[in-house]
Amino acid sequence: MTIHQENIDTFTNYFLLGMPDDEDNIYSQSVVYVCDHSDDGALGLILNKEIDLKMNDLFKKLDLEVSDKSVSSINKKNILLGGSSEPERGFILHTVSEKQYSSTINRTLSITTSLDILEDIAQGEGPDQFLMALGCANWASGQLEQEMRENAWIALPASMEIIFDTAPKEKYNKCLEILGIKPWQLSLFSGNS
Repeated sequence: MTIHQENIDTFTNYFLLGMPDDEDNIYSQSVVYVCDHSDDGALGLILNKEIDLKMNDLFKKLDLEVSDKSVSSINKKNILLGGSSEPERGFILHTVSEKQYSSTINRTLSITTSLDILEDIAQGEGPDQFLMALGCANWASGQLEQEMRENAWIALPASMEIIFDTAPKEKYNKCLEILGIKPWQLSLFSGNS
């Protein structure tokens, strides 16, 4: 069984679900949120793989003082492994706010690499919802389209609930559930057994 997605012009604001693969492949069973997709290529963030670094630890390393009103919002948040490209760079996916930090993805979401947003988050003045990832997923012009033809990914429209309200470890299965796919069925999609 194959999912055909020829009618999709852009995968911006879509989730891409990675097929089960070698355990060493960070994109295996990943949920990638596509922030931008055009003729020039695509950029996305893996949303379901955490690294062993909490945001409050990062703030300490950056010497950013955290106000009392923001402590609870950052103490429990782990930083995500955003992808294999630019692993030293921090990307923050966030709801649109009064302050303009970044590139707008759609009416509700933006992405930035600006330190200004971290300073505002530390003071409790940042966007309502956010997550941070180190690294990103990057595709050259035409590469994502080719991978889609090869059934390397399953695409579905993104959901704010999954982005911000679903635990990282639950995102993949939640997306499969929305599609009506059982995890054991995926080998049928990828052509591997």
